[in-house]
Order: sequence, then structure tokens, then C-alpha cells
Amino acid sequence: MKRLTLLILSIVFALNVNAQIGITTQPEKIETLKSSEKELPVTYDLPSKKAYEKLGWVHSTEYLNKLTDINNFDNSYVNIVADSCLMIYVDDKPGQSTGLIGFGMTFDPYSKSFDQYFQDGLLPSPPQYTHPYRLDSIIIRAAYHAPLGYNSASPDTLRAHVFYLDIYKQLGYRTDYYTVYYLTDQNRDTMYLAPCVRVTGFDKSKGGKIVPFVNNKTFDYILTEKDTSYTWDSAGTKWFRSTIIQFPLNMDGITQDGFEVPYGAVLGVMFHFVPGFDYELGDTLYHGLTDPLDETKFADGYPIRVKNSFSLNYFYKENSTAKVFADPFGYNNAIVAYRDLLYQLDKDDYGNPTFRDSCYSTPYGILPYIFFNISADEEQGGNDFPNAIIETNDLISNIYPNPANDKVSINLKNNGNATIQLFNILGQEVKTVYTTENKVEVNVSDLNSGIYFIRVDQNNKTFTAKIMKQ
Repeated sequence: MKRLTLLILSIVFALNVNAQIGITTQPEKIETLKSSEKELPVTYDLPSKKAYEKLGWVHSTEYLNKLTDINNFDNSYVNIVADSCLMIYVDDKPGQSTGLIGFGMTFDPYSKSFDQYFQDGLLPSPPQYTHPYRLDSIIIRAAYHAPLGYNSASPDTLRAHVFYLDIYKQLGYRTDYYTVYYLTDQNRDTMYLAPCVRVTGFDKSKGGKIVPFVNNKTFDYILTEKDTSYTWDSAGTKWFRSTIIQFPLNMDGITQDGFEVPYGAVLGVMFHFVPGFDYELGDTLYHGLTDPLDETKFADGYPIRVKNSFSLNYFYKENSTAKVFADPFGYNNAIVAYRDLLYQLDKDDYGNPTFRDSCYSTPYGILPYIFFNISADEEQGGNDFPNAIIETNDLISNIYPNPANDKVSINLKNNGNATIQLFNILGQEVKTVYTTENKVEVNVSDLNSGIYFIRVDQNNKTFTAKIMKQ
């Protein structure tokens, strides 16, 4: 497996507020185990349980099917370590941190990205009357190596924090979550959901804990000997089979009927690895020598794994800096926890915690491999959502019709010079209109069917909205 280095938060992004607040971040890297091991495919048993189940199993990449070619994704494994301070050593190079403290994603069944016409989600999209849902089970693909041996008296644990955020009801903004966009995203067509967290014990070695701020439950899956990834040699080639882990349908007996999410809320899942063995900060996780003829592979007999380790499978796009996993219609995105968050290392000039000390980070270049088993409760629901953002911005009072056939009418709140641009989903400008009037009609009859973004610039302010061309 090739070593992969992802630059996932090295660009500036801003909070979704009227005044753009820039946040400068340092380059973050995910180091994956480089190896000549070959992975064998695995089969899945995806049972269903609930009688009124409407959605069933939904994969973490499902929302991307209509947006991009998911067959071009690559995949690898990233180490999840309790404090991300265990080290890996390769050749004579200095030790490197192993990866992440936590890895997961937010899952939004209301996102219109699931629909080929981008008109509705897996459940009716707010502000339509829509339904609550329930997480009945989770399946992940992982690599669990146990060179210390399996110890039933002190087993390793996979921990999942499951939570929800009331983003469509616009409850809890700045206390429970933030929505962020990258300043390199000129069209602001993707908002990423960054859940707020509570960090305790960060001043004690290995004592820190990161827990979502609201609406959360913690589920522990005790790893067993059968969860260990099977490895062997065959004719000089190393093979391994990944581990498939399913949280029970009753969520390990803690919640009899799964984890319930009210209508209009977005689900979140964050995974942590809790080792059962003793370790010191800076301990060696594995070490190795590279093949003199191919530095992308380990030499024969390496790496030597020293400590038990747990790695989650994830998707990426080799050498891509694009927003490969962007969801322009909802809040499906990866979330990660770095050691900086655990140890509260990101302070401002006055020593106060910054945004990155308070929230999971939102990388745009990776996505975890997860199956969600979702049930919809169509007996319940509601549509008491606040007015859409398009009605509360500073520039636009209305854009209609949406979807559009021949023309789109844009009502501006103020007179004055304004520039109106249309971009396709690839970010390419397809039309530009200049106006001094507060009502503009834009001809779209010559455009292909699909998603477009309307950007309005007026009085040093910018607003972007999405439309569908039929």
C-alpha cells in the first residue's frame, strides 16, 4: 500500500457569518502505513430489522453518486490512536505521529444530493413536511492488528460517539455546531458542518477526552480476537483481510430501538480507539526499513508492529486538491479530531482557545467508509422550519422559479450596481449580468439541465444560491 500524505486543512476557511472571519490553519497530514501487503475483498451481511424500515443500508458515499464518479476513488487506512502521540519510525527518519484521535462523518438524509434531479433527499428536504429517523446499526471496514496478542482481561475497545445537530431548525448555531466554508471556494457552494465538542482532562497526560457537545450517546464495541485482521504470506507476497465490524442493531443494548434523530436534524458519528494496553506518550507503534529498490514499499519482514493498532478505511483521490467529497446541497462531510484538539494547542495571541480547539475539523479530501442502517418514522414529522436563508440575507429577497426552464427572476433588496454570475457545478462561469435595477431576469434557456450557482455581488457583499435548470 503506497504511503499517502494528504494536505487536508492547509487552506484558510471562514465561519458562516455575515462578516467573514478568516481562520488560518497549519498543514495537517494523515500518514498511512506504506506496505507491500495486498488486501483481499470481504463480503457483507447486511440484515434489516425494523418492520417500517424505509431507507435500509446507506453507504457514506451514496450522496456522491449523482455528483461525481465514485468509481475513481482510491482507498486506504488511517491509524486511530487514543492520543495520536504513539510514533512510527521508518528507516533513519525522525518519528512521525500515527494519524488521528478520531474519525467519522456527519450524515444528512435530507440532502438533495441523493436525488438525480436534486429536488429531494432520502427523506423530504426541509422546509417540506418531513420525518424523524433512527440509526439502527453501523458497519465499518477496518484493519485491527494485535501484535501484543488479544487480552480478554484488558481488551481494546472501539468507541463511537453518536449525536445529532438541529441545523435545519437553526438551533444551536455557535454553541452546538458551526457551518464553515473554505475561502478558496469562491462560490461558497459547499458548507461543511463542524460539530462543537467538549474537551476535558487535556492538561493531563493521556487523560483527555473529546465528546460532542450536545445530543450524544457513547457506544463501546469491545474488540474480540475474531476482529483481528488476518495476515499471512503466500509465495513471498503478504496478504491481509480487513475487519468488518457491525455495531448491533440495538446499539449494544444501551438503546433498545436504536439512536433516534428528530426531524430536521443531522446525524453525526465519531469513532475512537481505546487501547487496553499500557503505553507512554511517544511509544513506538511500528518501525520498518524500506526496500532499497522501491522506497514506497517496506523491505522484507517489515514493518514490525510493536503495539496493537486500529485503522479505519477511508476514501481519497490521489493527487487531487479539488473538493472531491463536497455536498453542495446538505451536510454530508467527514469530521476528524487531531491531537491539537485533545491538548488544546490552537490558541490565539491572547492564549484563548480558538475555533479549532472547540470543534471537530472538517477535511474536504477524505471520507470514511461507513454503512448506516437507517429507519424512517413516517408516522411522525413536521415542517416548522425557520425561513430559508435565501430570505434573510442582505442582498436577495427572492429567486424564482426554482427549478427553472427558460428564465430566472432575481429580486434584489437594494438598488445600485450589482454583478450576477452563474456557475455550473464544476465552478465554471456560464453567464454574467450587470444591473442597476432591483429586479433582474436571466435567460437560462440555452443552459443544459443540472445544478447552477447564482452569485450576486453588490455593495462589497456577496451571496450565493443554488438553482436547478430543468
